[in-house]
Amino acid sequence: MHLNDETMKHPKIISRTALAALLLCVSGLAILPAKAQHVDKQSFPVGSYPYSLAFDGENIWSTSYIGPYITKLRASDGMLVGSFYVGTATSGIAFDGTNIWASEQYENSVVVLRASDGHVLHTFPVGELPFGVLFDGVNIWVTNGADDTVTKLRASNGMLLGTFPAGRSPGKLAFDGANIWITNFQSSEVTVLRADDGTLLQTVEVGSAPVGIVFDGSNIWVANSGDNNVMELATDGSLIGTFRAGDGANGLAFNGHSIWVTNEDADTVMRLRQGDGKLEGRYGTDGYPTGVLFDGTSIWVANYTAHTVNKITRALP
Repeated sequence: MHLNDETMKHPKIISRTALAALLLCVSGLAILPAKAQHVDKQSFPVGSYPYSLAFDGENIWSTSYIGPYITKLRASDGMLVGSFYVGTATSGIAFDGTNIWASEQYENSVVVLRASDGHVLHTFPVGELPFGVLFDGVNIWVTNGADDTVTKLRASNGMLLGTFPAGRSPGKLAFDGANIWITNFQSSEVTVLRADDGTLLQTVEVGSAPVGIVFDGSNIWVANSGDNNVMELATDGSLIGTFRAGDGANGLAFNGHSIWVTNEDADTVMRLRQGDGKLEGRYGTDGYPTGVLFDGTSIWVANYTAHTVNKITRALP
């Protein structure tokens, strides 16, 4: 696949987006809460154009959408533990309990690093333009944005277990304990596959240009970047509610009681109450936030254009 200068700069163009967007300028670090809160926010440099994050129990791992390094930070204080050369850019990332898996979108492969020291162990072929990566407790799932498929690999040895059809431009994934949920950016739907054998169970229509997806222990949440909202779905695919987010809603994370959503075009991350989607907080980020995760204590946000990650810790009054 030919990559020009513009596609090198923007992950949505690489995923064949119909919504071309300009990279935004950094908007500052102002915290914009919905109500008075005690928040500690820190910023740490990582590799160029960080997009996705993973947590290994002690450390935060960040992909680099253009650079050939994967960055590892100590979660307790953000100290740089290592920057590991993988030879090409990476987008999605997941931890399988022992190793780190990252998709290499320009090489149509996934790379496996030993989490303890960042040593590259393996590289396995997948489909064209791989993007999201998910570990379901046994196997690794990788979306292939140009093939409209998802690949299933055995985590223990990388053996190919199957390649299954998804929607148009599949992106991120979630696991509900039985099934794999996949956002499809161009077809504005979510594909649900049975994790055991990849059987297609249902296709659920959602909002425009869905990106992020997360399971909260009961329901599925989807971030629709084209509609600037978040949808909550029951596991049978029925709609529970649609809640306002910021411009360019992208990544989602669950911290046990709230849904966190990054808004890439607004340079913010928002916190929504799990039960009813009520806005509980809005916080400034360093610039064009994409990936987000919860490490058990803090929220981490990847800032694509700022080449940083933010650590946000909320102290209850």
